[in-house]
Amino acid sequence: MKDPEAIPAALRERDQWLTWDSATDRKQPYWGAKKVSWSDPDSWHSFGEAMAKAEQQDSWGVGYVTAANNDAAPMGIISVIDLDGAADEHDTPKEWVPSLDVFGERDAYVEWSQSHDDPGDSGLHIPVAGAPPAWFRDVETDGDHEGIDLLANKFCIFTGDQLRGTGEEIPGWDDELEAWLADAYENLTGETAPPREDDHGGTFMDPEKAGSHDHDGDYDELSQAQIEEMLSHIPGNQHFNDWIRTGYAVKSWDDGSKGKRVFESWAQSNSKWEDPESQRQVDYIWNTNKSRSGGQAATVGTLWHFAEQNGWEPSFGGDEYEGTPTARELVARHSDAYDDVSEVPEDIFEGGVDSGEMAKAQFGDPDEYEPDTAETDGGATTASSDEHGPDGDESDDKTDTSASAWENVYAAYVGAEDADERLPARYEATEQLDTETAWRGIVENDSLWTYKPEKGIFEADGDERVRETLVEHLREQFKAHEVREIAEQLRGRNTVSETSMGGPEGLIAAENCVIDLLDEETHEHSPEHNFMSRLGCEFDPDAGCPRWRAFLQEVVDSDTDRQKLQEFAGYFLHHWEMPYHKALFLVGPTASGKSTFLDTINAMLGDGTAASLTPQQMTSERFGGAELFNKWANIRNDIPAETVENTGAFKEIIGGDPIKAEEKYQDPFMFRPTSKHAFSANQLPDANTDDEAFFRRILLVPFPETVPKAERDPMLDEKLQDELSGVLNWALEGLQRLLANGGFTGDRSPGRTRETWEKWGNSVDRFAKVALETGNESVPKTKVYAAYLEYCRQESMPSETQHLMTRKLKTEGFEDGRTYVDGSQERVFMNVGWTSRGEELLEQAQSRGDRGGDGDDSTPAAGGLSGFGN
Repeated sequence: MKDPEAIPAALRERDQWLTWDSATDRKQPYWGAKKVSWSDPDSWHSFGEAMAKAEQQDSWGVGYVTAANNDAAPMGIISVIDLDGAADEHDTPKEWVPSLDVFGERDAYVEWSQSHDDPGDSGLHIPVAGAPPAWFRDVETDGDHEGIDLLANKFCIFTGDQLRGTGEEIPGWDDELEAWLADAYENLTGETAPPREDDHGGTFMDPEKAGSHDHDGDYDELSQAQIEEMLSHIPGNQHFNDWIRTGYAVKSWDDGSKGKRVFESWAQSNSKWEDPESQRQVDYIWNTNKSRSGGQAATVGTLWHFAEQNGWEPSFGGDEYEGTPTARELVARHSDAYDDVSEVPEDIFEGGVDSGEMAKAQFGDPDEYEPDTAETDGGATTASSDEHGPDGDESDDKTDTSASAWENVYAAYVGAEDADERLPARYEATEQLDTETAWRGIVENDSLWTYKPEKGIFEADGDERVRETLVEHLREQFKAHEVREIAEQLRGRNTVSETSMGGPEGLIAAENCVIDLLDEETHEHSPEHNFMSRLGCEFDPDAGCPRWRAFLQEVVDSDTDRQKLQEFAGYFLHHWEMPYHKALFLVGPTASGKSTFLDTINAMLGDGTAASLTPQQMTSERFGGAELFNKWANIRNDIPAETVENTGAFKEIIGGDPIKAEEKYQDPFMFRPTSKHAFSANQLPDANTDDEAFFRRILLVPFPETVPKAERDPMLDEKLQDELSGVLNWALEGLQRLLANGGFTGDRSPGRTRETWEKWGNSVDRFAKVALETGNESVPKTKVYAAYLEYCRQESMPSETQHLMTRKLKTEGFEDGRTYVDGSQERVFMNVGWTSRGEELLEQAQSRGDRGGDGDDSTPAAGGLSGFGN
């Protein structure tokens, strides 16, 4: 996204965002790499969450779901005018596009669509508050990919690529904007726009111009005032009234009652549409359809269908509807509580009776009605008691009790007439959420975590869990601000410090149990442990890992180094503190087993337990530190050779000092990292320091030889994955030895570590210092590279390709070029000479028959590492 801050706040504040992937399907919504349904509110996220997710991959972007009623805008939904192919390669609007001044005058937000990168095919997006005019149908010119879509129940990609000169407001639909749309329609089609053909019509946006019901099955557009008048004749219909008044949401039915037929077709396919006189069933279809694509038309269709099936017509007032049943007459007709209309109390319509009594008067005793879970409310209520399991087990009873409690919460929301009356309902919802789930609000970063019994850990999805639960149980009473208010209450009730989370000292969460290292026993998972991560395997004290042990014998020469690896694998499990301030670096040529070792340990630790940052990222990138929060490990293969500039930050992180961290779009926070770090490299990075304390934090283990291709087991990774429980036991052995010894086997002094680090850091630089000098010769690059390879062999150092060697020597001031040598043109280093050591290296290389590479793309020979760790 070009500029996230350009997106209007009215959009960014709504939790209706998803991601998309330009590398796959530009119109298909995703959440990260997973396809999702834009029409499912449970899959929506906040703008900040969507932006953070999109940052994880270059091809990902964000989009807004133009659906769902939302009281944050004056007209409920926010739709989008999508102009396809609206501008030429100079960003000049095409002739069919009416003047955009109407939007500029309103300081409205207009942005280029994702097609702006395609010259001559640039589109525009213009968000507008409210449902689009009902007469408009999407239109596109034949074959030119130019046209207009009105996105009211769609997924719309947003780019933040704002059209110059536009503002940040979202205008509402009115006569001026509709006239602009009519001009565009006529420019594209050459036909008169439908509203200009309608002598009596106007639009639903203008109650004074709206048509009326003509009793022949066709429904003209209905004004807000007419809809409210119709609703007023349905007694106690709080769901209908509350919802319809929050949005000006009615679609046109002036097209031969097409909308009514669509509604009836859906209703007849639903098994609960059995008794048209059942107001409860009408309630169900109303509440279900309002969240569906096209649901606004279906809601009005429900009222019409209910009216016609019961022999009365909704009144719009006026003499032409004289004789329409009054609200009191309808109560008498549809309730067993009264014999005739005279028995219906006057105050039932004057606010003197609560909504529960009003519903009871209309529908009878609600306790006698037991809906089917799957087909009445989408699972918000449970099935009746005779539908429990064969034994009526305790879990069914708990589910039934929870559903009953949520029905009470729902009733409290329905009965609340203003914001103050919603406070007790909100409190009851918070109480129910706090009863059902264990929550933790971490004070350092204000995050909300929920306990997952099936995993035995807390996860940072508290806000999403609140949203999902409220959407399910509050139904049409759900509003976005309820999520924020209730989540904040849950944070306040369950506030903890970061230091109290992550699991107690001496306990390790595995897939099947909690391992107690102190008492040498296991426990069941429990929220009391406060685990935020767990292992990726089960604990089986009898499991072995023969293939894993054989692999280590094959790739690591020294028994001391194998013990060091085992102890560091155990150190990863010591998640509660950092008694040994060490980071592990595995060094060796390509295909030497380094990555296989780290990948297996990573799999044992499990998803979400380890970060994957290079030393450069975790010390220099703004958001790097936050990725270490709640991580047992940080494991990264093939780190770059670039200099680690901020060695001070590296020492702080490895030492477990408090660090400042920041997540995107969130406030910074402080925490104390306990993650242990392991990296692999063909060549160690330069360290911009001569500080001995830096090298005191380093453990080095060589993987000395490339495994010949013919000897590699293509199924090795799978075989090692099958032994993870045994690898865990192997790591626990290493942890016990580490704790007993108080340090790592074979740990070196800072001085020796520094010497080895520098030796393995920049082999080209070290070679240049001992082998080359300023002179007047032009030496072929192939000879220089042959001497360099010989130097790496003798010094047990990894070698670079000839191309990288050339590039690094040039940074040291050596010039290259082309010249004739012995009658043929060759690539050479100019103005150089050999030192005595350089001449020896070249002579020894030539005696081996090693001529180096044939050009700048030559592959390196493997440097020997046999004596490195001994």
